[in-house]
Amino acid sequence: MGATAKTPPQRLTPVGRDLEKVHRFAKDLLAQHGLEDDWSVFWAESLENSDGGGVTRAHAQRIVFSAAHMAILLPDERRDAVRHEVAHAIVGVAAGHSDVWRSKAIELGSSGATSHSPNVLLYPWYGLCPDGHPFVSVRPPGLTGFACEDDAHDKPVEVTTWKRNARSRAHDPGVKKMAETFPEPVSSPAFGIGDTVYVIPYGDEKYDNAPLTVTRVLLRQYVTRHTDTDEEVTVDFEGVSAAPTE
Repeated sequence: MGATAKTPPQRLTPVGRDLEKVHRFAKDLLAQHGLEDDWSVFWAESLENSDGGGVTRAHAQRIVFSAAHMAILLPDERRDAVRHEVAHAIVGVAAGHSDVWRSKAIELGSSGATSHSPNVLLYPWYGLCPDGHPFVSVRPPGLTGFACEDDAHDKPVEVTTWKRNARSRAHDPGVKKMAETFPEPVSSPAFGIGDTVYVIPYGDEKYDNAPLTVTRVLLRQYVTRHTDTDEEVTVDFEGVSAAPTE
């Protein structure tokens, strides 16, 4: 019998190499501060609610980067974004973007910026809402398209005019490859709509052991209503328990 043909390895693109450098830098920085055994680094093609290119999940001890967002940042901005998230891991997410966090971020070599906004011409998606508000997005439109959330609207408005920026680095195959190579583990929800859960303490006086009622279950998070204040709160699956934590 003849030899079975082997599939040639996928060649890494320049964008893919750039993102792998970011991954190594993040792992090295965590190791320099003794966090390599407890914290992990993962990637998604794109992330919601990520102005800086990544998110730090406190209870799961994970840093997750948006590959599409990182792809359109400049090299210095990527390193800044990594230092931003590692500073959160070191001082604790409860510190938010306080002076404590900013001091640590700057100590790591960061600018101390709370977000990184690339040039609007670099985003993979752009358009206008019916009222003429321009928007850009690192996320594709999905099944429901785009919605404009400009403060001028009482509620999000459906966007009917948008285009794909074919030249954006966010469309490079290296973006998808990073998400496939380092995917964040999918957690299963332990609670359902109507259940009361309690925020596992993480050093925030406002939310530690706060009672929440689950109103929606997302892919990795619960959307809840604070039982005492009626505030809407989004929490990771790993961030809540069935009873207050002593």
